[in-house]
Amino acid sequence: MKNIYIFISVIFFILSCKRYEDDPYFSIIPKKILIKRKWSMEFIENLKTGKRTYFPYTKWKIEFKDGDKYNSEETFLQLNDSLSDWIIIKRNGRWIFLGEKKLQLSYKKDETNIYKKYEISRLTRKELWIKNEDTKFFYK
Repeated sequence: MKNIYIFISVIFFILSCKRYEDDPYFSIIPKKILIKRKWSMEFIENLKTGKRTYFPYTKWKIEFKDGDKYNSEETFLQLNDSLSDWIIIKRNGRWIFLGEKKLQLSYKKDETNIYKKYEISRLTRKELWIKNEDTKFFYK
C-alpha cells in the first residue's frame, strides 16, 4: 500500500514539472538556458483557421543570446512590376521572460520602442513554440 502512495506521488511530481501547454512532462533544465540558441522557423499556424504556412517563414531565424539580447532575420518576397526581390529585415533587441509563460521581445524602429509579447507553449532543447493572439510560431 505504501508503494502505491509513493508511485502516485512521483506521478504527480512529474506532471507538475510540465511548464508549458505543449511541453514534455519533465524538464529540469531552466528555461533561460533552453532558449539561448539560434532557432530556425519551421512554419506558422493561423490560430483562427488552423492553416499552416511554410514559405517564406522557413527562412526566418532568431537567436537568443546572453545578456538578454537577441537578433533576428525575417525574409520576405517583394513583388514589383516585373521583378521580385528578397527583403531581409534584421532586428537587434532585448528579450525577457514575463512570469512563467510569457516572452517579450523589444527593439527600436525609427526611434520608437516596439514591444511584442508571446505566450510560450513549448520549449525544449530542439523546439520553441510561441504564440500571439492569432498566430503560433514553430521554431526548431
